[in-house]
Amino acid sequence: NGYDNIVIAMDNDDAGHAATERLLEILPVGKVKVMLGPKGDANDYLIGKLSKEWYSNFYAADKPKLAGIVSSSELHDNIGNRQYKDLIPLPPILHKANEMLLGGLPSDEITNILAGSGVGKSTIVDEFIYHWIRYSTKKITILSFESGSDKYSDKLISRHLGVNVGRIVDRDDEGVVLPTKRKKEQFLAKESTKESTRDLFYRDGEDAFYLIDNRDIMCNSSAIKNLIMKAITHGGSDVIIIDPIQDLLDSMKNEEQAEFCSWLKGIKKLAAIVLVNHARKGNTGQKSAGRGAELDEQDMQGTSALYKSGGVNIVLSRDKEHEDAIEKNTTKVRITKNRDGSDTGRADDLYYEVATHMLHNKEKWSEN
Repeated sequence: NGYDNIVIAMDNDDAGHAATERLLEILPVGKVKVMLGPKGDANDYLIGKLSKEWYSNFYAADKPKLAGIVSSSELHDNIGNRQYKDLIPLPPILHKANEMLLGGLPSDEITNILAGSGVGKSTIVDEFIYHWIRYSTKKITILSFESGSDKYSDKLISRHLGVNVGRIVDRDDEGVVLPTKRKKEQFLAKESTKESTRDLFYRDGEDAFYLIDNRDIMCNSSAIKNLIMKAITHGGSDVIIIDPIQDLLDSMKNEEQAEFCSWLKGIKKLAAIVLVNHARKGNTGQKSAGRGAELDEQDMQGTSALYKSGGVNIVLSRDKEHEDAIEKNTTKVRITKNRDGSDTGRADDLYYEVATHMLHNKEKWSEN
């Protein structure tokens, strides 16, 4: 400790690197420098008559880089070398939200979307997905607990064609609805339907998105993790959507839920994570989320790690029993957490048109 400078000059091999790490644990941190060089020990320089190179490496010895710690000088040196991931823009119907988010959802964060039961959060998330499939370069993977592959396909086709496939029904001669689905089957089997939806399911001849549809593993967090990582590493997915996350977490204990959220935080640098959340039930006598109550992000069902992990938290509210038909189908969008943009509060109002299964920005829709 009495020396001003201590230079570590181990061999440039695995054993030398391991020895350097051991020495760094016990030598005075502020006085240690590490000598780097392509050769092994000093004798190799001597035999090769490279003494000048050895001297140069000796005087170039610098403070050690500590694993997991970045110095302020490194931060400054890298200012001009930063590469930012593109944001993920929301559909144009959410232009105020896009403005508040400075262009869209962050590509390296967790986004939480919260709403009460029946408010229509899946419809709004489906609109996000449709927009990303059609108008972005992002590869989406969807883990939907509420819709199997056939039902999910029907929802996307409905949005694409402006025809609510789910409302196509058979009727008898007197107009009474029948339990059969022949008319729906015929519509989907038409060559024109397949042709007009090709660009929804294919992008430049390749898959436009992936859907995890394996009911046998839906409550197995290890299997889910494995499939998500496959979608990212092998499928090239940029965005992972879990709808709703509570259907996965409900089978876990609190500490397991927190561990899964921690795992999601660990992979968010690889892909953006979008979690659709149920709200916990309010106290007796309170206005319910489905009757227009404005929720707080802390109303997310399950572990508090969910809303704390979010870089962006979006809350939806709708009075689904309102007497006015327009108000009944209007969803209010609020941003309650915006880590990068900081701007929070009321964003856009969305109007859902039942017949066409389409969402509109209510302000623009009212003007027209």
